[in-house]
Amino acid sequence: MLEPLFFYETTPIVINNYLRDVGMKQALSIAAGIAIAALLIRIIDIAYFEYTLHRIVDTVNEFTGQLLAENEQRKKEAEQQLLQAKRAQALKAREAALHEAARQKRERAKQQYIQEADAAFNAEYVAPQGCDRPMGEAMLIQCTDHRGRAKRQFLKTYEEIEWVPIEVK
Repeated sequence: MLEPLFFYETTPIVINNYLRDVGMKQALSIAAGIAIAALLIRIIDIAYFEYTLHRIVDTVNEFTGQLLAENEQRKKEAEQQLLQAKRAQALKAREAALHEAARQKRERAKQQYIQEADAAFNAEYVAPQGCDRPMGEAMLIQCTDHRGRAKRQFLKTYEEIEWVPIEVK
């Protein structure tokens, strides 16, 4: 009978130990649940961060691609404008050269006309008597005036007969 008495005496200790073991298990269970929940939240957080980072990288790559395409387009436009400017400059230089060549051609034709007119006048002009070797200043002035009037009259007639406008191409 001693045994039952011992049983009753030890029962509160066993019960306390049991309750302590059950509380500890619950506490460990709750702690494990909280740790698992924290771990799941952290995994979700990392996955969301990776997704967000992936979206940001895609957006940056797309924006960079657009900038590169726009830059390439601007570069092509600048090259075309430069090419057009060079063509326009070459065209202006060519036109200026053509105009200069035409001006020189007209100038040569004019000089040739003047030389031919002078040669024709000199071939036809007959100086009045005494003008071959003028004696005195008054006679020299008269002879010079006569030659000038005769040359003006000759050139007027020569232009009416000989002058044909020169075509410039």
